[in-house]
Amino acid sequence: MDQQPPSAASPAPAESTWWTRNWKWLVPLTIIVPMLLCGTCVSGMLLGIFAQMREQEVARAALERAMADPRVIELVGEPIQVGAFTSGSDQASGSPQVAMIIIPLNGSRGSATIEATAEQHRTGWSFRRLSVVPKQGGEPIDLLAEAENGSN
Repeated sequence: MDQQPPSAASPAPAESTWWTRNWKWLVPLTIIVPMLLCGTCVSGMLLGIFAQMREQEVARAALERAMADPRVIELVGEPIQVGAFTSGSDQASGSPQVAMIIIPLNGSRGSATIEATAEQHRTGWSFRRLSVVPKQGGEPIDLLAEAENGSN
């Protein structure tokens, strides 16, 4: 019976609530989760837009010509892979419709970019400019000059 009753000077410990125990992780989580969700949505939309640009008829035609050209294969190496961030613009006002597109290429030897400007007529797309520009510097490869020389 050596135990003494608690004195009035030392108050009994207060019961902690769920909020007082968990606020340190809950507050940052309520900020980070919405930011991650918004970032994921924006990234998904952008990747969808880039993928849609690569699927346009003018982009496919530019890719086919570039990948079939031996100078491009020698420049970037095989296998040639299309980069994720295709960009461009499409001017639908007026006639003819004009499209400008930039497509990144990667290969075993290096990287390059397809730069194309094309007009759409009733018969399809015709390129005004179609070249492959090496990322590491050097002369651009004019893919139209080869096609014009081959047709004469």
